[in-house]
Amino acid sequence: MSVTIGDVARKAGVSKSTVSLVLNKRPNVSEDTRLKVLATIESLNYKPLKAAQAITTKKTKNIGFMEIVVTHDNPEKLASKYGFATMIPTFAGDVARGIEEEAQRRGYGLLFNTYYGNLTHSIKEIPPMVTNYWIDGLLLIGGSFTEEFITMLKKWKIPFVLVGSHLPSDNANCVFADNASGVIQSVEYLINLGYSKIGFINGPSNTQTSFDKMQGYLLALQKNDIEFDKNLVEAGDFSALSGYEAMKRLLKRNKHLNAVFVGFDGMAIGAAKAITERGLKIPEDISIIGFEDSWIATHFNPPLTTVKVFKYEIGIAAAKMLFELLGSIRMSRPKKVIVPTELMIRKSCMPVK
Repeated sequence: MSVTIGDVARKAGVSKSTVSLVLNKRPNVSEDTRLKVLATIESLNYKPLKAAQAITTKKTKNIGFMEIVVTHDNPEKLASKYGFATMIPTFAGDVARGIEEEAQRRGYGLLFNTYYGNLTHSIKEIPPMVTNYWIDGLLLIGGSFTEEFITMLKKWKIPFVLVGSHLPSDNANCVFADNASGVIQSVEYLINLGYSKIGFINGPSNTQTSFDKMQGYLLALQKNDIEFDKNLVEAGDFSALSGYEAMKRLLKRNKHLNAVFVGFDGMAIGAAKAITERGLKIPEDISIIGFEDSWIATHFNPPLTTVKVFKYEIGIAAAKMLFELLGSIRMSRPKKVIVPTELMIRKSCMPVK
């Protein structure tokens, strides 16, 4: 049976509120009482609960990390059929490293909540770590959080930051990569190599990041006086499988397609499989560019030219923003931090023959 704050109070001959004052290092306790309580805590090996401390301090010293992971109804069947992983998530893990480092530096813990669902169902419930007051602030990872969810969350009056995306209304604090600029860099790089018909495999249309990438694609074409062709555009769901099927559709519609930009490195794996199944080579027959610069890129064959998203730096910036909000007396207007991207040129592209 675990030791309670009441056990400590009884043995030390003080009230529970006095024990709580000692635990939270409040000054209005005599030195003799403080030492007696500390000695009792040590003798009983008492471990104070975060929740109990929170009652007195109004702070849990925890922040939350919430991620939506897109899944398929039968991933085992799909992986068996196509011979490669259907989902290769890398973004959240690298972002979390920056968040956790900043949280630890400030003496905070990190609670994780992962919601698994498909693209047709948005999350409609606030997680228990918010409703049970386990955390002081919340970080929402990824582009699948809707305006409706954000509206519900705001009713709980908890500071939060969107990480890796933003809302069309700009109605939330957010830190995200300059996705549009990254796509512009990529498409213009292909144009400078001599390509004019450039395929584009985007992510799901219901995410803000995919919208930003589409805007970048259109702007790059416009800047270079290239007419938009809807037959060159496809969409996936961030899985390798969706990249594979999208690339097959592009090749079927565009017999002489020789360059493609893919909105996520994981989808590029599937796209490459579709290319090689047609008896084509990368980059001799088709140049390909990815997005994120995950570990996948350097293990690609050939190494993948891709847009580098500075995920660790995004995590650090998001955590700092959240702690700034936690230190505020009142919430200020929503802030937006856009982290630049960089095109990493490797071996998956070559000039037009």
